[in-house]
Amino acid sequence: MVPNSRYLSDVAVAADGSLYVTDVGSDPNLAAMPHEGADAVYQISPAGELSVVARRPDLGGPFALLADRTGLWIACTGSSDLLLLIPGSNGGQSADAGRLHLPGEAPHGVAAMPDGTLLISSWTARAVYRGFRDGPFEPIISGLESPADLDYDTRRKRLLIPLLTGQALAIFELAPFTPSLPRP
Repeated sequence: MVPNSRYLSDVAVAADGSLYVTDVGSDPNLAAMPHEGADAVYQISPAGELSVVARRPDLGGPFALLADRTGLWIACTGSSDLLLLIPGSNGGQSADAGRLHLPGEAPHGVAAMPDGTLLISSWTARAVYRGFRDGPFEPIISGLESPADLDYDTRRKRLLIPLLTGQALAIFELAPFTPSLPRP
């Protein structure tokens, strides 16, 4: 149980066994997301202790989450940003360590690829974008009905995308990434 949470949307496990949970702050299906300061990212330690990584209205509706050695990569559905937070060891709240505006709108998923790229699903654009952590992101799949969170199956080398309102699971094999846009 996460006290004072509004709309928990994703969970990720870090290498140390900590769980991280995003709170969008309000129902992301509403036309306008009220920024009441409930946007948050929480950590649950392996011992079960709950702490706040970040809780503030300017997080942008943290929706999807990926934990890796760098920190927490968060797709923010309200601002359409990719946010990087690096949780502090002292348990205090984390400032933004990086923020990149994503193409499309309303990102609902983020997944890491073995080549170091990220995949981002966009609910509004009905697409999946791929790019390096510092951008640019390019569409690689389009025409999807309500793509939600996604994951990459490294053993079978397939991208798995739940189609929320389509009540289906889309499965794609991806070619190696060769960006058509230069990196910044």
